[in-house]
Amino acid sequence: MNNIPLYHSATGLNDFIDKTRVPYSSESGILGLSVASDITFDLSGAMQRRDGFSLLSSARTHSIFPCGDYGLCVSSGYLSIINPNLSITNKISVGNYKMTYARHFDGQDDLVYFSNGVVSGIVTNQTPGAWTVPAYVGPASTRAAVMELMSTIPSGQILGIHNGRMYVAQGNIIYPSEKSGFSWFDPSKAMIFDSRVPMMRFVLGGAYVSTEREIFFFPGSDIEDFGKIKSYDARAIEGTDVLIPGVDAGVQAIGDIFFFAASGRGICSADSGGIITNYTENTVIFPEGVIGSAYINSQNEYIVTILR
Repeated sequence: MNNIPLYHSATGLNDFIDKTRVPYSSESGILGLSVASDITFDLSGAMQRRDGFSLLSSARTHSIFPCGDYGLCVSSGYLSIINPNLSITNKISVGNYKMTYARHFDGQDDLVYFSNGVVSGIVTNQTPGAWTVPAYVGPASTRAAVMELMSTIPSGQILGIHNGRMYVAQGNIIYPSEKSGFSWFDPSKAMIFDSRVPMMRFVLGGAYVSTEREIFFFPGSDIEDFGKIKSYDARAIEGTDVLIPGVDAGVQAIGDIFFFAASGRGICSADSGGIITNYTENTVIFPEGVIGSAYINSQNEYIVTILR
């Protein structure tokens, strides 16, 4: 009598085909799963239950951002500090809008810029403060040029820092700041798209920008020399993009890559050269979505939640 291994390892979730036709090898015992919940797979195909969770706060909390030895979040309409002991300290009222952040060390302080489309500011030493255009103190010969810059900081749904500039995505417009001047924005340099921007992410080779229909890659080091390439024919789900060093992701990549969820298409990665790879389009029926959240856990696994 021949022994037939029923299970040795799993290839992961596969609900793309009928459950009666999920791949299975009677020789190796390797199979796919038509249904899976709270299960992780290691590189050998072994399965184990995902770790559980415990309640830290019953307040309405979202927009979590890591800042080294502390974190930021929006809790009950307040921009709040997540302390090392995981308690939450409310700081300033910002409303219950989704918050975006960009972290920058200016040579003296670790600064975290924040914006939610209504309120903008800067956190310094765990203390939120104003993000405003400073008074002009330069020579009279350049005053006219400076007066052409925006008189207020644009508040947007996404912030990003790339090669010395701050970029703010506000609706369907991306505003770049002046070089090394995160409070000076020139509206004449704005990038205008035909729909709202749900994702803006910078890598070594340029910038990725998603609209509500497609994703573009802008190769180059600065907005003044960006090219433009259509990179993917689906929209990114806002809030699901997470940057990670290529070496930590187990791929051959120069510099960082990032993972994101493409609406109705699946889990993707994007490298520094404009190449987007979809890992699930042939195995998982992926939902349509507008907004979500994601993170990379301690096992370098990409975890994503689609909210709607």
